[in-house]
Amino acid sequence: MPAEKKTQRYTFKGAAGEYVYAADFDRVQAENGALQELLNQRDEALHDLEQRRHAEQQACQAAERRVEELAAEVKRLDLMVSQGDYNYDADRAQFKTRIAELSADSQHLRKLLGQALSAVNPTKRLAKDIRAALNPTAEAASHE
Repeated sequence: MPAEKKTQRYTFKGAAGEYVYAADFDRVQAENGALQELLNQRDEALHDLEQRRHAEQQACQAAERRVEELAAEVKRLDLMVSQGDYNYDADRAQFKTRIAELSADSQHLRKLLGQALSAVNPTKRLAKDIRAALNPTAEAASHE
C-alpha cells in the first residue's frame, strides 16, 4: 500500500485516490465541535429541567397529602358539628379556607409541572436528533 501523500489543498489516501479538501475537513470538524457543544448545553438544560420537575412534583404530592389531611379533619369537624357541638364552627370555616388555599396551590403546582414537562419534551427530542446527526453509522446508512 503506498504511503499517504499530503498537499496544502488535498489529503490523498492510498492508491484509491480518496481525498478531501482540507478546508472542508476543518469546516466539518468545527461544525461537529459546535454541535457537540450545543448537545452538551442542551443536556445540561434537560438535567436542570428534570431536577426542577422532580422538585415540583414532590411539592405537589406534599400539598396533595396535606389537602387530604385537612379534608379528613374537616370531615371530623363536620361530624362534631352535626352532633350538636357548635363550638367548632370557627375551626371548620378556617379549615375549609385553608383547604381552598392548598387546593389552589396544588393546581398552581400542577400547572408548573405541566409547563416543565412541556419544556423537557422538545429538549429531549432535539438532543436525540443531534445525537443521530453525530452518529457516523447512521449517516453512512442514510447515504446507501
